[in-house]
Amino acid sequence: MSNKVRKGINVPHVYVILFMVMVIVTILSFIVPSGEYIRSVGENGQTFVDPDSFKYIEPVEQITLVSFFQAFYEGMIKASSVIFILLICAGPLELLDYSGAIEGGINKLVGAMRGKEALLPPALTIVFTILGMIGFQEGALPFYPLAVAMVVALGYDRVAGVGTAALGIAAGFTGGALNLFTTGISQQIIGLPLYSGLGFRMIGVAVFGGLAAAYVHFYCAKIKKDPTKSVIAAEYMEQLEKQKEPDDGSEKTQLTGMRVLCLLGLLATIVLQGYGSINLGWGMPEISAMWMMLTFFIIIVFRIGPSQACLIFAKGAQKMLPAALTLGVANAVMVLMEKAQIIDTAIHALVQGFDGKSPVIIVLILYLAIIFFNSFVTTGSGKAMILMPILAPFAQIINIPKQVVVLIFQYGDGPTNYFFPTSGVLMAGLSMCGVDYKAWAKFSWKIILLIQTAGFILLIASLKVFA
Repeated sequence: MSNKVRKGINVPHVYVILFMVMVIVTILSFIVPSGEYIRSVGENGQTFVDPDSFKYIEPVEQITLVSFFQAFYEGMIKASSVIFILLICAGPLELLDYSGAIEGGINKLVGAMRGKEALLPPALTIVFTILGMIGFQEGALPFYPLAVAMVVALGYDRVAGVGTAALGIAAGFTGGALNLFTTGISQQIIGLPLYSGLGFRMIGVAVFGGLAAAYVHFYCAKIKKDPTKSVIAAEYMEQLEKQKEPDDGSEKTQLTGMRVLCLLGLLATIVLQGYGSINLGWGMPEISAMWMMLTFFIIIVFRIGPSQACLIFAKGAQKMLPAALTLGVANAVMVLMEKAQIIDTAIHALVQGFDGKSPVIIVLILYLAIIFFNSFVTTGSGKAMILMPILAPFAQIINIPKQVVVLIFQYGDGPTNYFFPTSGVLMAGLSMCGVDYKAWAKFSWKIILLIQTAGFILLIASLKVFA
């Protein structure tokens, strides 16, 4: 496998993009008039907006140089509960990686597929779909080269290997049934019970995952029959000429009883997280407790020393820190908008623009707008922090169900994270596996478009389901 890192399109870091948004908001605060809706809190704790109460007001304070930079601190505080749970969840996932449980599980799957090699690429895609469904994105990057190695060993090209991982994660992350980073954060902001509407979201996961797995299967069958159909045909034919037996004699990570036990622990945590959120009214504190319990369970099963366990846990949190900081900076944007009191003005302008349009047209416009926004802010959790405070009252005023708004955000956010070259996670994955972006775009554009189209169809169906 080539270790050469291919240069992609040079785009600003997400922090730079968000900083530029902060500057734009500050400039707009001196141009756009301040306004507000009257809000009230119901018995269930949800906030309601009086759609007829909008009025222009004088801002309480102007944004100054000090308040601009103070917004970074205030944004971190505003996002603190979400930031902390992200850091907590990263710990046990890193411990699972350290234990070899996930790698051992994948190797076991490969062994079970002996003689049925054609089934492995779509099966791997489904495995990655499940990981994406629970929120894996950057956390799945270490498994990309492993997936590529397995797929190449079966006689397919490297792009197919990346496809099993990236398309699987894209499908699961988009469906987001138990995805804390988009579904969880969005529902918390918009005022919905955590992971409510799970049944419909599971349908989305099944549809997107099924499409991704089928696409990978047909591509693999096509290039197996005619190697010239590969998007990297010259390289692929050279690979086939040099290909040897898949088993090179190296020792592979085995799925031991302890590793099975820890994978079952992860499964139990995911199931309990969903059940508790839906039926027991759990929030972030209870969910964080479940992940901490999983942490101690893994440590005990593998008899990891306390100091070593702390280092591994901290390593996982360190990997999640850039995403956590993104949440804080994204919240800084909202802090400035709140200071300038232009959020409600933006909502009022949106409402006026959508006045008289059918729900289907409104859903389509919002869907396309989020896809466009995703081309330069690809972090799902960061976008949720920026957009959901605006979309929540907007949805209520124009009578679009809140669950549908969350779905619009999920389906608009997920697929293109694995197509736009501005996506850090995509470009990192391609670089790790030595795949050129041009080849990836040629391979993936059809399935990404198909998933986006399926997402819109599901959105139209959701208008009736959640009416």
